[in-house]
Amino acid sequence: IGPQIDWRTVFLIEYLGPLLIHTTLYMGQSIFYAAPAQEEISQTRISFMMIILHYFKRELETVHLHRFSNDTMPLGNLPKNCFHYWVIGGIMIAYPLYQPGYEHGYFKGLTEPMFLGPLLLIWLFAEVSNLMTHITLRNLRPVGTRVRNIPMGYGFNHVTCPNYFFEILGWIVLSLITGSLAVWFFTIVGAVQMYFWAVKKHKRYIKEFGDKYPRRRKILIPYII
Repeated sequence: IGPQIDWRTVFLIEYLGPLLIHTTLYMGQSIFYAAPAQEEISQTRISFMMIILHYFKRELETVHLHRFSNDTMPLGNLPKNCFHYWVIGGIMIAYPLYQPGYEHGYFKGLTEPMFLGPLLLIWLFAEVSNLMTHITLRNLRPVGTRVRNIPMGYGFNHVTCPNYFFEILGWIVLSLITGSLAVWFFTIVGAVQMYFWAVKKHKRYIKEFGDKYPRRRKILIPYII
């Protein structure tokens, strides 16, 4: 079956790409851009910190929180898996975002204080909520068993995949703050993919748990979908 790679390593490599790319371009503006250096605007600094904190959280979750089966992935598939994070989430977002003098890309970012403060609070809420749902999912299956339980509690009382909902919410906030077409593209592509994953998981839960699974629970967006 050829060389294989375990899934924990796959995720670590996927998330490492944006961390390295964003840090390199942000810290090396004088090297990578022909435009003369300008006074850094708060939008650029805040966007960089949000992106780095997001992927650092993901790396920590991959190492300390998520549980993986013994399944592996063909090593040859790794470039395809990394494309979304390294190219779209990395280069396509980072290069224009950290260009000296960047202000709002194709869409005006909501960086006025009256908008920025509330948006940052919503982003923090989304990130913390995403972490909480991941903790719930981890605790569903005791170590060393194949027992499956219906996820309940924070977020799960309304939708099957609140972790995806909070992930999407966080990226929508970043899209609004940056006004970047690349960030919006990354957000939309990710949201569509997570919707299909959520539909698949919702159907699996209904098939597995039957009438025990809450019928009024939506798939991804509370009270809507």
